[in-house]
Amino acid sequence: MPQHIYTVGLLLLRQNQVLLVRKRNTIYFMLPGGKIDPGETELASLAREIQEELLCQVVPETLHFLGDFTEIAANEPDAQVHMKLYSGQVSGEIQPAREIAEVSWFDPHKQQDILLAPLVKKQVLPFLLEQNALTLE
Repeated sequence: MPQHIYTVGLLLLRQNQVLLVRKRNTIYFMLPGGKIDPGETELASLAREIQEELLCQVVPETLHFLGDFTEIAANEPDAQVHMKLYSGQVSGEIQPAREIAEVSWFDPHKQQDILLAPLVKKQVLPFLLEQNALTLE
């Protein structure tokens, strides 16, 4: 039986590009965010994770709940990740910190040599295209 990992993620869009992060010692790019600590609300977890990972602050009034997404976890075998996904904006300069090795603005219109986490590739990007949040040229 697979392990279940409950997370919250932030969709940051800029000029039809999605901000993705890669954790240290991993190969997959995923959305910024992370695990929800016991007793923590989704929004408190999101604010904490963004501050820790990107050294910037979520702008609370810009947050919009997009939905629940479930897929095979990228970096943990035999696990499923369940993500509560929000779109929004941040204040401050985005900089990789703590476990984040790299950030990338991903353009779905261009061929890029990065590996996408299954949740991003199979769930989030198709959802964004379906909702016309990203348009294919």
